[in-house]
Amino acid sequence: MARYPFFAKVAAASLALLLAACGGGGTSAPAQGVAIEPGFVRTPSIGAPTTAGYLIITSAEDDRLIGARSEAAASVEIHTMSMDNGTMRMRPLEALDLPAGEQVALQPGGDHLMLMSPSDELAEAGHTEIILVFEKAGEIPVTLPVQRN
Repeated sequence: MARYPFFAKVAAASLALLLAACGGGGTSAPAQGVAIEPGFVRTPSIGAPTTAGYLIITSAEDDRLIGARSEAAASVEIHTMSMDNGTMRMRPLEALDLPAGEQVALQPGGDHLMLMSPSDELAEAGHTEIILVFEKAGEIPVTLPVQRN
């Protein structure tokens, strides 16, 4: 989270405002129970087979991110990165656990969205919509800016 202190502060403030707007008692949840702080999608190199997307998710209740999709890519997968005997390894995840009230950061070097076969127009568009699919909260669209590496 140290890489994204601004996102962390904005996510916490946004969740507090959403909770207050829903009743303020601390027991109400934002719409669909999930607050999302958009990050960005990396600009893919021309012809590159993948690019990555990053954001921060805070769920009011235990939930799981079980999928994602975008018209800007053939498919979107949830990936994680970890060290294995001194080598950084990336692998797909079936789902990403979202403990109630905790921020889960999808960020460079960690969990992230992997856009497979991104469209060549993605960099020119400047932004893209990704539909996040949650086990309990359902589908939530998020628009992410496209940024150069």
